[in-house]
Parts: sequence; C-alpha cells; structure tokens
Amino acid sequence: MNIITRTFSKMKLLIFITLAVDILFLAIDLVWNKNLSNLIDLVTDGISAGNAVFPKMLVELLIILAAFIFLSGANTFVSGVTSAKINYELKNNYFESLAHNTFLQQKAKARTVSGGEMTSVLLNEFNAVSVFISENLFFIFDSLVKFLGTFGWFIFMNPFLAISSNLPVFLIILYVSFSSKILKKYTIKTNDENAKLNAVTESLMSLFPVIRLYQAQKLILTNYTSTLKKWEELNISMEKKKAILMSISAVMTCIPLLLLVLIGGNLVIKGQITVGELYIFINLSGNVSGILMNMPSFIMQFRIFAGNLQKISDPRRTGRGNASSQERMQASTRINKLGE
Repeated sequence: MNIITRTFSKMKLLIFITLAVDILFLAIDLVWNKNLSNLIDLVTDGISAGNAVFPKMLVELLIILAAFIFLSGANTFVSGVTSAKINYELKNNYFESLAHNTFLQQKAKARTVSGGEMTSVLLNEFNAVSVFISENLFFIFDSLVKFLGTFGWFIFMNPFLAISSNLPVFLIILYVSFSSKILKKYTIKTNDENAKLNAVTESLMSLFPVIRLYQAQKLILTNYTSTLKKWEELNISMEKKKAILMSISAVMTCIPLLLLVLIGGNLVIKGQITVGELYIFINLSGNVSGILMNMPSFIMQFRIFAGNLQKISDPRRTGRGNASSQERMQASTRINKLGE
C-alpha cells in the first residue's frame, strides 16, 4: 500500500464527515433558494404582507438561514481540520516509509535516498502537496458536489430549461479538453526543469569539497543560474497561457446564463414557469458554470498533485536520482578539466 493510500485510509472517517457536511450544506442552500422562490411567487401574485402565510414563511426562512450560517462555518472548520490531519499523517507516513526503505536498502547494500533528494522532496513536493490539499482538494470536491446536485435539481424542476440552457456545456467541455492538453505540456516541462534544478542542487551538496578544491564556484553557479532561468521562464509562460485559457473559459461560461435568461424569460411570459423558479435557475447557475470555468486550472493542478504524490511515494520514479548521478558525473568531469 503506497503512502497516499495509507494516509487516506487512516483519515477516511474525517473525509466522510467532511463530504457529508458539504452535501448537507448544499441541501440547505437548495432549500433556502426554494423558499425564496416561493416568497417571490407570493409577492408577484399580489398576496399582501398581512396574509397569514407571510409570518410562517419568514420564520421558516430565519430557521433555514440560521442552519445555512451554521453549516457554512462547520463546512469551513471541518474541511480545514481534515486538510491539516491529512498533511500531518502524510508527512509521518513518508518518514516511516523513508526509514523502512533506507534500512532495507542498507541491508541489501543498495543505494539509499540521499540527503539532497530527501531535502528536495520536503521543500518542493511536500509543500506543493500540502498547499493543494489545504486550498484546492476540498474546494474541487465542493465545486463538483454543487455542479451535480444543482444540475440534478434543475433537471427535476424543468428538464427543458435545464438542458436547453446548458447545451453549450458540451462545447465548453471540448474546449476544456483542448486547453488541459496544452497546460499538461507546460506542466511536464516545468516538472522536468524542476527535476534538473534539484539535480544541480544535489551536485552542489555532493561535490562541495571538490568545488572548493578546484575553485569551480563560478562554473557551478553559471550552470545553476542557467537551469533556474529556464525554470522561471517556463513558469511565467505557463501562468500566461493559463490566464489566457481561463479567460476564454470564463467568457464561454456566460453563454449558458444568456440562454437561461432568454429561454427562461420566454417561458415566464408563456406562463410555463414562475418568476420564482426562474430566480432559482439564475441564482444557482454559478454552481453549474463555476466548475466549468475553473476546469482547466483544476485539471492542471491535479496533474501536478498526482506527479508530486508519485515523487513522494518513490523518489526514484521521477528519475531525479539518476539525473543527480548524471549531473554529478558531468560536473566532476568539468571540474577536473578546469583543474587541469
């Protein structure tokens, strides 16, 4: 069982509670909007505020509002605690796995994980994984729950309006597929440059006495600066491309809302739906379009997350160990030539 599987297995109760609170929060949100819809329909039907229905409805709205506020805070608190626990457990499991593998490798007289590799994992991969788990993992799940729950409710309320206003979604999905492939290429290139940067750092740590002996600091610094510059340029290029692709995605997600207003308004005029029902569709349309707008970023972040998890599970899979050995050999050869 790898590190991430073992970590999530230990945290499954907390994860289940977090998911349950998130689903319950969405249910309260839908109930809140349904009651507001009923209130709007009463007002548009011309029922006076003195009617006996209003006090009862206001009491229900206050109760639902209190539950909404409580669950909103509970959702934030539980997801934060779960993220912190997962990060803590993941780090513990990594150290346990590292100690166990090092012992077995020493017993078999195999090459153990070097200090540079372990430091690189702790400073780079673990930091990236922790940030993703803390800021993005449950946010992505929350967006997915909102999308499925809200769209399912739209289908239940009015299948024609739900489907017709979201027909451009298929076009958006095709665009997301196209944009995610572009971002994937940038992600792979960035990770490769990061691996090279780690290899140079490992070389500096391993060859420090030789560097001092042959006074090769300038040569190593030039190599490191060149690798760092390539990594920075790729990161800047990826962020620019990401901004462009997500901007186009954001514009495209406005199309379903425009169709919703056009088709929904026509249905209200014909008397096929009420103003309150149209309000629900418009007010909750962000739950459907939000995940589509952020999908390119979600896919890119998840690819990086999966790659970092693979590095944590087995540092040698990334080729960084081999890259470090090759880099050390190249650096040693250059230093020897410089000394001659």
